[in-house]
Amino acid sequence: VPAPPAAPPADAAPPDAPADAVDVALVEDDELLGELAQTALTARGYSVRWIADGDEAVRLLAGERPALRAALVLLDWELPSRSGIEVLRALPDDLRVVMVTGHGEAEAVAQARELGARAHVAKPWTVSGLAAAVREQLGR
Repeated sequence: VPAPPAAPPADAAPPDAPADAVDVALVEDDELLGELAQTALTARGYSVRWIADGDEAVRLLAGERPALRAALVLLDWELPSRSGIEVLRALPDDLRVVMVTGHGEAEAVAQARELGARAHVAKPWTVSGLAAAVREQLGR
């Protein structure tokens, strides 16, 4: 009688689990702003994955079984390869998204909200303002 297959290690992720999970997915192509936001949010206890490209954001965050699960997405409007609005359209409806952008016009903000963005942080942002937006969305 052949031996039964070995049980997976107790800490193994189930096969349908995402490859990674973070508190915040930061979608920002500006290197200085990305580093500043990642450092500031990490210092406040959040796990952060920085994504610098719109196509990469969609590849990681969208689809039936995304490679990355994020409790919150901070999404820049102007990105290489795909705009933030195009990324927002591709993301799951239940994903919390805050647009982070210099597009502060009421029409642009309304468009983002219609597509599911929960809030808007205007550039140039302050560290305290960005952290407050994250805290408000995540409740911690």
